[in-house]
Amino acid sequence: MRKKSEEYEVLARLKTRMILDYEMQHYLENLEKGWQGEIYFDQQLENLTCQHILLKDVRLKMDQHYFQIDSLLITGKQVIVFEIKNWGGTFDYIDNQIVSRKFNKPYKNPLEQLSRCTNNLQYLIKKWGFDFEVLGRVVFVNPSFYLYQVPPGLPFLFRPELEEWIRGLNQFRGLVDNSQQSLADWIVNHYQSVQLDRTLLPEYNWTGIQKGSPCKICHSFSTRIVGYHLFCAECGYKEKNKDAIKRLADDFSYLFPDFNLTTDKLYQFCGECFSKKQIQRHLVVLFEQVGSKKGAYYRL
Repeated sequence: MRKKSEEYEVLARLKTRMILDYEMQHYLENLEKGWQGEIYFDQQLENLTCQHILLKDVRLKMDQHYFQIDSLLITGKQVIVFEIKNWGGTFDYIDNQIVSRKFNKPYKNPLEQLSRCTNNLQYLIKKWGFDFEVLGRVVFVNPSFYLYQVPPGLPFLFRPELEEWIRGLNQFRGLVDNSQQSLADWIVNHYQSVQLDRTLLPEYNWTGIQKGSPCKICHSFSTRIVGYHLFCAECGYKEKNKDAIKRLADDFSYLFPDFNLTTDKLYQFCGECFSKKQIQRHLVVLFEQVGSKKGAYYRL
């Protein structure tokens, strides 16, 4: 399963507990849209029957610079790099730019990113001693995306073409042998982790965010404990107390990574919705306890 970026995870949780400005709200919506597009593409590739290796969210380093690949497919002696776009609207391809008709505004051409990724990956593959051809495709997955005046031969793949393109790939009868697996292992071993730059996030602190136990589904704070469940008066959703405490502990850790997860802190974070005894009972089971008595905290 493809993971959401840490930036996405933090912003989504902040949105529940504070008001984001328009720019940050729009940015979060774009992150959500991009992730949904990647998930859709993953689902389509589940129809591949040819032997292959699929890697997701590949981040590599070359010459002190990083480059990221949305999806990477190894099949036969080819490596296919996918740049996935979930844009919507009507556009024209003019002078190597993708121009929105609605806003008369050029968007950054994803072919530039694709070219950089394919060239860098081809260089690294040869440097590592492998013999594979690297190809690239920009995949537009949104059904409401229309691009006109596209010159022939550009490596674009549009949503209506996906099914046929996958059928064509399924005609390939090559096997995944040691060379493909070795390349995949090499790439995975060279993954570069992403360190979230928190200075790019909106400013927030412990006293400034809303405390409480929001609903998992509608994010309303109109919740209360009913027996063994956290009940939402807004949408009627019921979540087991254990699951809710686990979710809220995750929220706490994303938003305040420098704070120790303690019973008292989570009690305050949840808006005193759960008793301290309930919280401690579940934390002991769900997480690793560090220390004992009053100084104890929990590690996810």
